[in-house]
Amino acid sequence: VYGSGELQKIDSEWWSVHNGTIKRVAFTAQNGVITALGNGLFTGAGSLESITIPNTVTAIGRATFYLTSKLKTITIPASVTSIGLQAFSLSGLESATFETTTGWTASNSDGTVSVSSNKLSAIAGAAEALVETYADYTWTRTA
Repeated sequence: VYGSGELQKIDSEWWSVHNGTIKRVAFTAQNGVITALGNGLFTGAGSLESITIPNTVTAIGRATFYLTSKLKTITIPASVTSIGLQAFSLSGLESATFETTTGWTASNSDGTVSVSSNKLSAIAGAAEALVETYADYTWTRTA
């Protein structure tokens, strides 16, 4: 996958043709850097098993990895400062590594809560926080 700026949702018709064959995604910047994974970018990518998020990405959009049942592990680079609502809902995520575990909060219509750095330091705990505990929240990180 290549591009610059915020990458937008991949056309659902394209995914329906290629869904069973795309297992790994690597990004290449072209004419600039990739700064965001847009809303719903990989929604429904049922065969996606592996992705490396570039360290230039600052935002993961709403439902970016929704319904990615074969995606088991992910690393959230230190550059990421926001994760959208349900970004990993109904994914197969079992382990997540946050390169920066402090300063995260999760917000929804009921308010804002701090996300424990202890929880984010444990890869299974971090995955559970993304997929279940704080799935219906928008995450932000302050320096």
